[in-house]
Amino acid sequence: MITVFVPSLNEEHNIRDTVKSVYTAAHGANLPVEIIVVNDGSTDRTREVVESIMASHSEVRLINNEINLGMGESLRKALADARYEKFLIVPGDNDMAPELIQALFMAAPRADMVIAYFINREVRGVRRNVISVIFASIYMITFGIFVQYINGPCVYPTAKLRALDLKANRFSIVVEATVKLLKMGSTYTEVAGYMQKGLAGSTSLSGRNLVEVLRSYIRLVYEIRFIGRNKFNHRPTRVK
Repeated sequence: MITVFVPSLNEEHNIRDTVKSVYTAAHGANLPVEIIVVNDGSTDRTREVVESIMASHSEVRLINNEINLGMGESLRKALADARYEKFLIVPGDNDMAPELIQALFMAAPRADMVIAYFINREVRGVRRNVISVIFASIYMITFGIFVQYINGPCVYPTAKLRALDLKANRFSIVVEATVKLLKMGSTYTEVAGYMQKGLAGSTSLSGRNLVEVLRSYIRLVYEIRFIGRNKFNHRPTRVK
């Protein structure tokens, strides 16, 4: 059983398809799911669309932020409300193909963490891919983590994720969670799949996000190498 957290900001045109993708994947994997949509201060009809979905789908719940609080705070709220033992983030823009979500669901029992990586990286262009390679290389060298996509979608163990002191406020909370759990000696496996969109509407290369990425990295180095070096001094174990 898996809790799916769907962060949504102005996704009135995508959120219904995102929920459908999750249900399609869950049906294919024969797996019970709950879906927690966090409407993070949207100024469009995202809330109304989610409420209409909830009328016919009891597994869908809504957390509504009256103002934009960021991915970090939205995740913490969803995590506190999660009922199932595994936890997956699926962006509200329907970026993840249902087949990839299903692959994550099906691999969930194999390890503490199931980390996804994208096959069709070309849809994001040269600049985004170069930045991703540099980003991954820095984390590999700094923390000794050898995965295909350190910032990729991941099925987490809910209890262990909930026990972490996650500090990032934006999307860097994903890599913070992944790195901390891996450095605690978690088992992991990886699955490959496709993204459905490229750079359209992406804010990942904005100055604000890049500043937060830098701050999050420095904070992680301090936590893992210094104040938490005993807690985060373990090698993760890859499983097939």
